[in-house]
Amino acid sequence: MNAFSDLFDFPFLLDVAVHLLGIYLAINALFQSRTSQGATAWFIGLIGFPYLAIPLFIIFGRRRYLDEANEPTFDLSHMEVIQHKKPSLAEFERFLRHTGSGFTGRNTIDLLVDGDKIYKSMIDEINQAQKYIILQVYIFRTDDTGKMFADALSAKARVGVKVYLLYEKVLISMSQKVLDEMKNSGVNLGLFKPFKRNKWHLNFRNHRKILVIDGRVGFFGGLNIGDDYVGKYPEIGPWRDTNVRICGPALRPAQYAFAKDWLSSQGSEADIQWETVPCDGNANVLLFSSGPVEEKPLCLLHHIAMVDLATKRLWISNPYIVPPQSLMDALAMAALRGVDVRILVPKKNDNPFIVAVADIYYERLLTYGVRVFSYQIGFLHQKVMLIDETLGVVGSANFDFRSMFINFEVTTASSDEKFIYDMERMLQNDFSKAKELKPEDFRNKTLLKKISERTVNLLAPVL
Repeated sequence: MNAFSDLFDFPFLLDVAVHLLGIYLAINALFQSRTSQGATAWFIGLIGFPYLAIPLFIIFGRRRYLDEANEPTFDLSHMEVIQHKKPSLAEFERFLRHTGSGFTGRNTIDLLVDGDKIYKSMIDEINQAQKYIILQVYIFRTDDTGKMFADALSAKARVGVKVYLLYEKVLISMSQKVLDEMKNSGVNLGLFKPFKRNKWHLNFRNHRKILVIDGRVGFFGGLNIGDDYVGKYPEIGPWRDTNVRICGPALRPAQYAFAKDWLSSQGSEADIQWETVPCDGNANVLLFSSGPVEEKPLCLLHHIAMVDLATKRLWISNPYIVPPQSLMDALAMAALRGVDVRILVPKKNDNPFIVAVADIYYERLLTYGVRVFSYQIGFLHQKVMLIDETLGVVGSANFDFRSMFINFEVTTASSDEKFIYDMERMLQNDFSKAKELKPEDFRNKTLLKKISERTVNLLAPVL
């Protein structure tokens, strides 16, 4: 009788249910995981440690962002994709035709360096807005910098300009007073929500940085909105970042990405008569968005394709270098075929996960002839690439699993000669403030350090 009653003992039944759920989710992980390493990690965890792994899988294990929203009425069909005359870009453009993106002509593109200058340019353009403003950022702090933007957006909303701000909270405290002031002024506020229609999207982050005014001018790159981006946090020090200012038809796909994000997250369309104002520039510009709503990992594929373009020079500056194996292989192959591959990273990092594992990737890259440089002044946050004399790239994406598979990102690239020249000078200046890392810099690690690095690195494919 006791043995029979034990079968209906609540702790026993709970344990059976948890293990059955772990088995079910482990099988599910085999089909959902982005990489074989991720599938292995989830399978072992869910079978062996279900009480720990099940909550983590619910938060981090979903491969795609399940978006049931309809497409916005915004139409991309009028965007004219051009073909370059540069033979070096022919193969890349064939790749782009299969991704739904491409270069547009008759743009202007300007490189903007560091927060003070970038914010000034952004505020100046916001103040000139006549019809609409769309601003999308990962972080919008309601500190002095955030208040400056809030005041500028509110002022335009009060005179009838349609203003939309899409943001995330990302575990930061925000002043409800500042938010209320914007809302009362007529600013349309949209929070990218982790919970939507009974679906958990906790691990998916909208990491895009987009500002477009009147379809006339747009800003893209690494900057969010906050005092830290202008070096006002002493513990971080000077903040090094890069954006671009674009005019022309390349703004159209950026506006489409925003329109889709707004519809998806808010459930209604942004009430804007979208347009793109022609400009007299001659720059060919590619602007593509990527995210977990697509079946293909477009961010990863685009970055591999751009790395493969390099024949002489591939300079990369990025704070988070924890790339998937396919991107690591592309970087290694570039170095092995004689390309001058240089990667610039910050000496100090604000991400404890990167601090714990980055050395593994630096060491591996060095073995293939990739040169790694540690930026010594403050925090380097820019996400840029310079490829030969062919292409300059500025975007929001990091060289990690999260940006390549999980985040919503936006990336710009241009073959404009002046833009490439400006990027070269900028990066030469950045490298002059960096220390080149050597293999001997990694030889005196303790056994505990080596074990901790590799243990934490097991999480990379599943985060």
